[in-house]
Amino acid sequence: MITQNCDNVPVLNLMHRSDPKRAPDMQDKRTVVPLEKGAWDAWLHGTVGEAEALIKVLPLVCFVHGARDPTQQVELLDSPDQRR
Repeated sequence: MITQNCDNVPVLNLMHRSDPKRAPDMQDKRTVVPLEKGAWDAWLHGTVGEAEALIKVLPLVCFVHGARDPTQQVELLDSPDQRR
């Protein structure tokens, strides 16, 4: 399974519970990276650069998100810097 760090992806970052046994800087949040069927050959037989180019976290606009209870809805920020 291919995974990608998602520390800086607002909606994915919200979906990971912190591990109390690990320091804050060691809370690596990861997401599965889907590969289109047409990219499998490039992943398996291409150069390292070609394979790395296939690893992308989808843009925030591709995710449908929202609180089940509208009164608990929060605005998602575009970067961790906006959370301070």
